[in-house]
Amino acid sequence: MNILSLTKTLRKTSLLILTLGLLCACSGCGRKKIDTGQWYDYGNGLVNLDEVSLLSGKYEILMPDPTGLIYIPKHSGALERTQINKLIEMIEDGMADATDEEKEEMFNVQLKCTINFHPVFTLEVSDKEYNQDSFEDMLDDLEYALEKYEDLVAQLDAISL
Repeated sequence: MNILSLTKTLRKTSLLILTLGLLCACSGCGRKKIDTGQWYDYGNGLVNLDEVSLLSGKYEILMPDPTGLIYIPKHSGALERTQINKLIEMIEDGMADATDEEKEEMFNVQLKCTINFHPVFTLEVSDKEYNQDSFEDMLDDLEYALEKYEDLVAQLDAISL
């Protein structure tokens, strides 16, 4: 082996070791230790609850306009247990008393549920369309959004104590 090829081999080896060392050193850069009591994992990332000054939840039920091309708001309100229970009761009563034609019209709807982490961002919990065959799913999704919101309120209350 001549000196020139030995020098090239040493350079490549040194470069490889230096590159690996830099990658290892940088792999921890920018990462902070997360205190799980102050963060909320919403599935696609985390929200720092210390940065949230106000938490609010909202639901909105939209129905198609006469053309069927766009949805217009029909019912909306806060994600609160009493309000959601009344809404679920109203929907169930409406389904029990409605004719098939009324059911088809009444349950061609879209449900949107959001949780707003003021001033950080808005989490969309539900944004789906339902028909008369899937209205039970809509009630389940309303309940799910309410439970998520109540869990977050409890978590924020625990932090502020």
